[in-house]
Amino acid sequence: MHKMYKVHTTAGTYAVKCLNPEIMSRPDVMENYAEAERLERILEDNGLPVVAALSFGGKKMIPVNGRYFYIFPWLEGKITDFNEISKEQCFTAGSLTGRIHCIDAHNIEAKESELSEVDFNALLDGALKKESVIASALKENIALLENAQKSLNEARKKLPSMSAICDDDMDPKNVMWHEGKAYIIDLECLEYGNPISSALNLALQWCGTVTGNFNKDNLEEFFKGYLQSYDNGFRSYDELFGIAYTWIEWLEYNIKRALGMVSSDPGEIKLGETETLNTIDRIKYLASIEGDICSVLRNLPAPDSCNYKTHDDSLCYIDLVFEGELNDIPGYELLEGYRFVTYKDGDKKDWIDIELSAEEVLSTEHGEECWQRYYGNAESLLPGRMYFIEDETGNKVATATAFYDIHGNAGPGEGQLHWVAVKKEAQGKGLSKPLITYVLGVMKELGYTSTKIHTQTNTWLACKVYADLGFRPEAKSISENRAGWKMVELLTNRKMLEEWDVYTIDRKLTGKTCFRGEQDILSDDEFHLWVMVWIKNPETGKYLVSQRVADKEVDPLKWETVAGHSICGETSAQAAVREAYEEVGISFRPEDAKVLVTKVATSYDGHRYNYIRDSFYFETTEEPDLSKATTKEVLQTKWLSFPEIREMYERGECCLNMGDIYGFELNPVPADRYRDIIGQIVKGVIDRPLGSCHPRKKNLYYPVNYGYVTGVIGGDGAEQDIYLLGETGPVSEFIGKVIAVYHRYDDNETKWIVLPCDENGIIRRDIEIPSDDEIYAQIAFQEQFFYGVLVKG
Repeated sequence: MHKMYKVHTTAGTYAVKCLNPEIMSRPDVMENYAEAERLERILEDNGLPVVAALSFGGKKMIPVNGRYFYIFPWLEGKITDFNEISKEQCFTAGSLTGRIHCIDAHNIEAKESELSEVDFNALLDGALKKESVIASALKENIALLENAQKSLNEARKKLPSMSAICDDDMDPKNVMWHEGKAYIIDLECLEYGNPISSALNLALQWCGTVTGNFNKDNLEEFFKGYLQSYDNGFRSYDELFGIAYTWIEWLEYNIKRALGMVSSDPGEIKLGETETLNTIDRIKYLASIEGDICSVLRNLPAPDSCNYKTHDDSLCYIDLVFEGELNDIPGYELLEGYRFVTYKDGDKKDWIDIELSAEEVLSTEHGEECWQRYYGNAESLLPGRMYFIEDETGNKVATATAFYDIHGNAGPGEGQLHWVAVKKEAQGKGLSKPLITYVLGVMKELGYTSTKIHTQTNTWLACKVYADLGFRPEAKSISENRAGWKMVELLTNRKMLEEWDVYTIDRKLTGKTCFRGEQDILSDDEFHLWVMVWIKNPETGKYLVSQRVADKEVDPLKWETVAGHSICGETSAQAAVREAYEEVGISFRPEDAKVLVTKVATSYDGHRYNYIRDSFYFETTEEPDLSKATTKEVLQTKWLSFPEIREMYERGECCLNMGDIYGFELNPVPADRYRDIIGQIVKGVIDRPLGSCHPRKKNLYYPVNYGYVTGVIGGDGAEQDIYLLGETGPVSEFIGKVIAVYHRYDDNETKWIVLPCDENGIIRRDIEIPSDDEIYAQIAFQEQFFYGVLVKG
């Protein structure tokens, strides 16, 4: 883009940079360079090893006949070799990046994200009309580029609002090495930017993504160096992987270069063509290694809570909301010498003093603004709502308020705990929990049944107190501020969120996770595990059912069987055992679980849900004990017979999934488990080949060959249906071996699972026998609408 010259003079040897005239003609370019020069001086003042431009008459940029130049002292050294980047160099690069960011890193007001809006189809049309050499590459990769842009924009929306001095151009080509020491060159891109996205982008360039030689160790080393120099507590870099696709904007510029939209200079056009093709390859490579990169980013070392104080603005600021019921508020005695007093006229100054000492407000003026915003029109309501703790001298040292719904989004009976603060000199004396629980008790007396508590990541110690008191993250807050909750969990060493593993459709771990309440973030090919637990007393033949508590958001007071989700690291059988104990206080062993139903589906009750659900069966004569239950989700339990459950279900008193019981009670797997069918050699016709659509339901696509066995009648009176697995293309007929039967509980027919074989029943060598999970995955396109289980004899 710019040109560099080595110049020998009588005064010495220098590097002279001739700035690109096209770039220098852009609007605001002089202001941008002036800002970069100012920041360059700040880096020098802070001891960063930068090769800064020389100043002449107080100015660095030198104009000559309409051209612009920078002069640098000549430095003997070598530019980083992109193909031979060592772990030590990555550590140093990360450390330097952190040292730059920590000079003036701070949280800022959230702004609307700047989204990428490249119209690749329009650019493709332009390339086709010009018969450009880039046209075919654009056409072949248009879907990839559009998805990359979508991923980039989604990541930018999640990016916390922070600002720091950033050198986003400090990739390997702009770091020189001399006698083992690093020197940063080419600082014209210095500006204030987001340190989180800057660190991620630079890390990816230093670990080999630019050259197609990604190295996990180098990525780890970059972040090791970075986090030792600067750590704002943020640890959700994996969820911002889309930031890597900022190459999209460089690609747009080069496509326009290649099409002559930037300059008519043949050299520029040629360079645009080369860079377009290189950048498309880079984006393709990034997409192919996303899993490997994210596996490193998910396992970065946790922030050390010892490095942060009670109210610490060096932490990345993210808003959080706790919520909880006011039924069972624990009691904490106030220490001797302290007492609670309610608000009286004139207490505003004490309130501001406390909030200022606790660093909840930045200044007395800021405290006045906050008071006016929250309480200015409601001071008459504060007596009996706002409370202080006074010490034995009458000095007010802490405050909290039982307030109403100032945000306008509270549910019925829901209050809000406001502005909890303890003066610095009184912190660590055990005042927080007595204060909070006392004011929550006041809130309960005022008629509220639940509360929300607004807080943030940089008051992480307060979050620890709220969690210890039994408050849990609000579902909406989890969905909107996942990164903040991860930060607080790491800092407090408290597990506040239920985290689920994310699987492929054939139950392979993706390495990703999601939190309860945010499963809608899963893509179409990502799934989570869900379990149901049917508990039967073998002596009475009755099933255990439980009634959901009244404050459940979904199906309050309805009856159900034990159900829940598998948390990280659990198998579905382990989840079933845990859920049974947590909900009804009965202990089982995973090895005693029997699978009744397995269902792989992309929707539930009309909503996209992407789940793999296992329904388990246990037998016991043990009575439920809700005093042992840990989740407090169950109001009461009953033992009921199938007819009794059916009556309740038909009256609308049960959750929808309780209907599963109809199938395995009325249409159980036969005692012989289809042993006379499994292993048979069968022949037939494929009337719905792979790649076709259902004759009546055009949105039902067949990803496998589906047909019937000639001369064998199924349960519906028609010839027996089969799934022919193993073929990679459509076929019209088959000879195959039955390896399993899919038993539908809620239908009068079964489906046979068949693999191609010869007349002697020998399965073809090129076909691998699929696992149960792979079979479920392949037939899910149709079986997600039924309830059943795979039977192998």
